[in-house]
Amino acid sequence: MNTVFFIGEKELSKLGAIRMFNPVPKPKNFCKCGCGVEIKAGRKWVSGHNLRRRSKGAIVIKGRSYKKINCDECESEFLRRTDSINRYGKVNYCGYKCANKAIGRKNRGRINHKARKGEYRNCLHCKSEFYVSRSQMKRGGKYCSKKCQMDRQKELGIVPKNFISAPNNKGKNNGRYRHGNRVGSHIQKRKLREKVIERDGGNWCLFCGKPGPGLHLHRVVYGSQGGRYELSNCVQLCPIHHELVHSSKRKWMPILKHYLKTGKLNLPKGWDDKC
Repeated sequence: MNTVFFIGEKELSKLGAIRMFNPVPKPKNFCKCGCGVEIKAGRKWVSGHNLRRRSKGAIVIKGRSYKKINCDECESEFLRRTDSINRYGKVNYCGYKCANKAIGRKNRGRINHKARKGEYRNCLHCKSEFYVSRSQMKRGGKYCSKKCQMDRQKELGIVPKNFISAPNNKGKNNGRYRHGNRVGSHIQKRKLREKVIERDGGNWCLFCGKPGPGLHLHRVVYGSQGGRYELSNCVQLCPIHHELVHSSKRKWMPILKHYLKTGKLNLPKGWDDKC
């Protein structure tokens, strides 16, 4: 007589848990060439181990097939895996250096608008539209180039019209250059300093009277405007008042020019005479 056993829900859940923790092992899949390397299910060969698919001129390194080809950038010969030839289009590069060169040459002149986080403005001088980055916006960003900025300052009288604004100032480009040499270059100032001391009546600062040494020889008309180291263009100043004179050319240049012509120094009221 056959006996029948009834299994409840608890017993069935226990059997399912046992099967879950002890699954049936799947058969392992190995490469068909006999190398003993385990591969994923559904594949037959390790990449490069299928000898039938290799080309005649292939070079085998660690089971991978390589072939000698020429770089499209530097035209040098190098080894490349056969499954990677023409992988990224019909181009092959020997390294990142050649790839970056080719990509940079291809993208040169192209504007990546997505990477731009600034804004477009119109130049105050030439009225043409140009891009202003965030860092340039903090500094102003009113002109499309240094040339436009210099031309605008010349028009407004902020900078003199014959101001040196470019390295190429030969001939007619700039009157302060003769035969390619700048007028008012560095010279020996010992004899000139002696003449200035004799004219001013002593070796002291013209503003505060501080005695030398350590005084600076100041050109009233700046070297950038063609001023030379001459007796009719130089005065002696202490370092503090030399810096003060250079802080405002419009204020101090007429005063010093008047002193060189008349010999009288008319300092404005409220100027700082503490040296």
